[in-house]
Amino acid sequence: MSEELTSEQIQLALQGISVPPQPQIMVDLQMEQYMPDPDLGAIARLIAQDPGLSGALLKIVNSAHYGLSSKIASIDKAVNLLGSRTVINLINAQSIRGEMTDEAIVTLNRFWDTAQDVAMTSLTLAKRIGSQTVDESYALGLFHDCGIPLMLKRFPDYMTVLEEAYANAGPDCRVVDTENHAFDTNHSVVGYYTAKSWRLPEHVTNAIANHHNALAIFQDDSSRDPTLKNLLAPLKMAEHICQSYRVLGSQDVDHEWESVGPLVLDHEEGLRLAAGKADLAADMLAMLLASLDADREAIRAARASQDVHALIERIHRLHGATRYCGVPQLRSACQRAETLLKQGAPHTEEALNDLDKAIIRLEAEARVMA
Repeated sequence: MSEELTSEQIQLALQGISVPPQPQIMVDLQMEQYMPDPDLGAIARLIAQDPGLSGALLKIVNSAHYGLSSKIASIDKAVNLLGSRTVINLINAQSIRGEMTDEAIVTLNRFWDTAQDVAMTSLTLAKRIGSQTVDESYALGLFHDCGIPLMLKRFPDYMTVLEEAYANAGPDCRVVDTENHAFDTNHSVVGYYTAKSWRLPEHVTNAIANHHNALAIFQDDSSRDPTLKNLLAPLKMAEHICQSYRVLGSQDVDHEWESVGPLVLDHEEGLRLAAGKADLAADMLAMLLASLDADREAIRAARASQDVHALIERIHRLHGATRYCGVPQLRSACQRAETLLKQGAPHTEEALNDLDKAIIRLEAEARVMA
C-alpha cells in the first residue's frame, strides 16, 4: 500500500484533468482574512454580491447544527456567527460546483448532498470528542471528495468505476486502487491538488490525499503526524454514518469500514464511546429533522414524475441520515422501500406510502417534543 503522495506522483496523475482556478472572490476573501484585523463586514459585502454563495451561506447557518431560535436572513449576521474560516470553506465548495456542466451537476446530485452531510457529521463528532481541529474536520468533510466531480468532468464513465471501487474495497484493495487501474489517477489525488492550489490548510490537504489510505495509516504505530489520524478518525466514521458507500458507491455493505472501522475506534476512544451515547443520537436526530420536510417533498416529487433513479437516490440519502438517530420505524421503512424499488416488486407503492407516513409521524412527534 502506498504512503503519502509525492509531488511527482501528483503532477503525473493530473495530466489531462482540469483543476479549476481559485475564484476571484476567494482571492479577495483570503486577502481580507490574512489582514491583521480581518473586517467581517467587508467579507459579508463580498459574499452579498453573489446570490448563489449568499443562499448557500444562509442555508448552513440556519441548519439544525447551530440550533438558532429564529432564522437568519442577513449575510452580515451569518458571517459574524460562522467566522471567516468556515465561510471560506463553504465558498470553496460552492465554487467546485460552479465548474460543472448542468448535466454533470444532475449526475452528481447525490455527491452534493452527501458532502454537506459528511461535513456536518464530521464536525459534530469532532466536537463530541473534544477535538482541537473542529474547523479542519468540517473542511475535510466538505472537501475530501472534491476530486469526484472533476474526475467525472474528465471521464464520462467515472461513476461506474467508482461504484466498482466501493464494491472491491477491502484490506487488500483500496477504493483508489480500482480508480488507478482504470484511469491512472484517482479522486484523492485530484482533490489533494485542488485543495492545495486553493490554499486549504496543509493538514486538510494531506488528509484529502490519504482518506482512502486510512487502513495503512491506522495500522502504522510509528511517529506519523498524529493530526492526520485525528482528522481521519471522525471523517471515516462520518462517511460510514452518512453511508457514502451507498450514496456514492451503490453498495449495501461498507467494505472499507469493515476493514478500517475497528482501528479507527481503537485509536479514538471518544468516537467509540460517542457512538453509543444518547447525546450524539440527539445531535444526529436534530440534523435529520432539519432536512426531513425537504426530503419528503423530494421523494414525493420523484414519485409524481415516476423517476425511479431519483427516488432511489433520495431514499438512499434519507436512509443514511437515520443511522444513530434512534428512529427504527423510519429506518425500516426506508430500507423496505428502497429494496422493493430496486426489485421492481408489486408492493413498492405500498412501501412508499408507508415511508411517507413514517416521515409524517416522526415530524409530528418532533413537534410534540419541541
